Amino acid sequence: MLGATVSTTASVTSLGVLDQTGPASSITTPGAGTTSFPSGTQYTVNYGGTTRSIVGFTAGGIQYVPLSYAGTITTTLRRQSSADPNVGTQSPNNVVYHRVTANNPTTTYDVAGPQFGNQQAAFNKNNLNLGTDNLFTNQGNASGNVNNIERVDVTFSNGLVVTTSNVFTIFERGAVNGHDGFKIAAITAIDALGNPTSFGSLITFASGSYGTTALDGSPNWLVQRNVTNGGEATSPSESIVSQSIGGTTVSIHASTAALGLGIPLGNTIYGYSIFGQDTVATNPGDLTNLNSTAYPKNTADGNTNGGIDLIAYTGVAFNAVPEPSITVLLAGFGALVALRRRR
Repeated sequence: MLGATVSTTASVTSLGVLDQTGPASSITTPGAGTTSFPSGTQYTVNYGGTTRSIVGFTAGGIQYVPLSYAGTITTTLRRQSSADPNVGTQSPNNVVYHRVTANNPTTTYDVAGPQFGNQQAAFNKNNLNLGTDNLFTNQGNASGNVNNIERVDVTFSNGLVVTTSNVFTIFERGAVNGHDGFKIAAITAIDALGNPTSFGSLITFASGSYGTTALDGSPNWLVQRNVTNGGEATSPSESIVSQSIGGTTVSIHASTAALGLGIPLGNTIYGYSIFGQDTVATNPGDLTNLNSTAYPKNTADGNTNGGIDLIAYTGVAFNAVPEPSITVLLAGFGALVALRRRR
């Protein structure tokens, strides 16, 4: 099936989802020691185990479905590392938020998704029911939700040949027209272990420049984090009230002036990386070195710096289709299920 031509990026205006049930679980844990969740109070969190997948969506008047992919897609959250500045390590912090379905009484929370105490694992399952708070923040969050992440790599092991119809998507939890900014670049080469070795142009999405529609309702969210270095994200730290999901496409081929990645047709890329809005690449090799000055290590909380609250739905590319139909949507869902089974 030939895809439609995508000439620019656009906010996602409608979203088709499908819920797949999984095993439920429950934990009782002390609060993280914040004003809202004191450490002397025990909280029960009931996990529903549901994975919410994207069947299709519309952006800029174009219908998109998940792209079938034969290789492995991996999302890696990276921080600076003196041991290997080009690869980094996983953050010792874990911050995961979940979609709340009920919280009465206030010491008991029912959440939709499965339990993920490890944010690295959460981001490799593609689930609209969860994400991470303040992705690139190094300091300044009043609830202690600090990730110390410098870059998020989404790598496609076999590469993607660039066409006019393929896009990536970024989804964020926040207010309509107030979603946090970020930067993004195509990964143009990887090493034998799948680590990026070169990038395309660094593209800036300013705060409030995308996410013009509230997608998938406006639920409440429960943020949980670790309270010991390297521990699991189990302790509730913050309650977020009535924030929606907003999203944008990122065209792989469209010019950088149109907020696309600007990769020529027929070239092969190996995914994309997301960066904090304060990341600055002066020299071509800056982005591969997580210890370089391209990555500020004092990024403060806030939507103009590191405050993006990324939804854990990164490991899928989407294909624009000529016209929307239920047949197309079901075909896209079949491709998504097949992709999940290979991971």
